[in-house]
Amino acid sequence: MNEESFFKDFDAHRWDFTVVDEDDEEKPVLQVGLVATFYMVDAYLPIRRKHIAEAFELYCKHFGEKLVWGYMGSEKIIKQDFCPQGMNSCLSYIQSDGSADSASFMWSSQQGFEYPGNYMFEAILPVEWFERIHSALSTIRFYLPIDELKGDGRERFHDLMRGMCNILRPLHGT
Repeated sequence: MNEESFFKDFDAHRWDFTVVDEDDEEKPVLQVGLVATFYMVDAYLPIRRKHIAEAFELYCKHFGEKLVWGYMGSEKIIKQDFCPQGMNSCLSYIQSDGSADSASFMWSSQQGFEYPGNYMFEAILPVEWFERIHSALSTIRFYLPIDELKGDGRERFHDLMRGMCNILRPLHGT
């Protein structure tokens, strides 16, 4: 199957792979797309936090213009619109002291928590003591719509995945 026939068939059945909100059938709550999840240990270490910041920068280099909203914070969540200042603030936040503080953030192409965005980057980074006691893993996840594979998108996606793996050096991924 070539790219043209794949996307023709996919577009004809796109809604077969979509779950919509019970109250608003125009709002998808689950769609087929590209999801990458990386699991890491020791993400509280300064060098690992630096690598997570680099991975976020790589995602933003490719898809930052698609992001509109997100949050930062683990115990106290700060919601805000995505902008260069917010991105820089997030990069500083990611590199906070992981032995003393957990870190969580998410940036999405959809505002709010009610519906998923087509584009999303998220990280959940437990504090050192929590990871050690509970054998918890840090999670880095991103979403892309399937349409990103069109044209030379497949090669760009492979390059992005290779770049993320080289930067993050995950224990495991899906």
